[in-house]
Amino acid sequence: MQEERKTQLANEILTNMLMNYKEQQLRIFLATLNKATTKYYAIYGEQEVDNFKGEVLEVEIPLSFYKEYGGKGKYTKDSWEEVVKGINIPIQINEGNINSTINLIKRIDFYIQEEKFLITFDENYFEFVILLRNSNYTIIDLEELKQLSGKYEIGLYLAYWQFVEQGKRMFTTDGCEKFFSFQGDQTKEFTRALRKSIQSIHNKLGYQIEMKTQVKNKKITHIHFVFPKGKRKTVSSIIRENIGIAL
Repeated sequence: MQEERKTQLANEILTNMLMNYKEQQLRIFLATLNKATTKYYAIYGEQEVDNFKGEVLEVEIPLSFYKEYGGKGKYTKDSWEEVVKGINIPIQINEGNINSTINLIKRIDFYIQEEKFLITFDENYFEFVILLRNSNYTIIDLEELKQLSGKYEIGLYLAYWQFVEQGKRMFTTDGCEKFFSFQGDQTKEFTRALRKSIQSIHNKLGYQIEMKTQVKNKKITHIHFVFPKGKRKTVSSIIRENIGIAL
């Protein structure tokens, strides 16, 4: 039996997904990457393999796995096929001030009688999920992720792991609203929702996140997130749980 791995993903991809994916798409996508990462290490071990060109990584994922980690919702087998195939979205990234489009997934097939999916990954998968030579990246624990509700909680959780090593992160208000895909028009509504989600994450997972706002001319111009020193989990602690993944 393969040991499940925590998912690691380049921050540029993660941020793009958070801004453009719906909550369930995000959950399904991360669950899919988890299975692919697990299979990669089962095949290749801990060493980095450079000769991926032309290779295909195919991963079988049972429907039961998506039901566990894909969020709430009752679906027929046919609707599950539509939900999972909905994650195969081209991702926009910026490399050296040049915008480009990549796919991490080449093909998704659903075998309805066996209740399983066969996911075929593009070679880009290895660069942005496994090799990560030129990227900052985030490690995601699906067991924690499945306890969270709503895109703000998920977004804060992902932001925590992106920026916890720095101890803080400042956004312009517009940038923060874009990062969390806020759809309303009232910034105070947005910050109230974030504070509520911060408290919820603390209650569920014990994470410590502080949020401060900066005001100019009675308008919130910046939003600061602080991860108090001595009270935060670190990437290093996760690495020790997941021996072999190097920073």
